[in-house]
Formats: sequence, structure tokens, C-alpha cells
Amino acid sequence: MTANTHIQVLIEEYFPHLTANDYPTTFSEIGIDSFDLVEFRVAIQHAAQLNIPDADWIQFDCLQSIISYCATQSIADDKNK
Repeated sequence: MTANTHIQVLIEEYFPHLTANDYPTTFSEIGIDSFDLVEFRVAIQHAAQLNIPDADWIQFDCLQSIISYCATQSIADDKNK
């Protein structure tokens, strides 16, 4: 399972009321607060085996930005193997 697939599964688990159309919408507009994001971040890092630095994490403003970041990290990891 790719990092991107892990993220999709986690989004469905943590935010079942959302659809893919909501992913580019800001967290505040779709009702995701900082506590939700902390728990979600831990789950992402564990499931996708990614370490997301704080400096990168604070730049995310929507779920799509997290998905895109994880996809690029996964590609970079594949190239390093």
C-alpha cells in the first residue's frame, strides 16, 4: 500500500463525513480543528511511515496539501531505495 493510499484510508476513517471534493477546502471551512489534526498527523506518520517535520506540517491548510506532500515524500523515498 502506498503512502497516498494510507492517507486516503485514514481520511475516510478520521473524517467519514468528507468526500474527495472537500480535500482542497481549508480545515476551518470543513470543521477540522487543531486537536483533530494532531491525532491525524500521528496516524499518518505511523501508517505511511513518514516523519513530517513541524516546519512542513504548519504549512498545510487542507487535506489535499497533506496528500500531495505525502505523495512527493513517497516518491523521494522510492528513489532513495
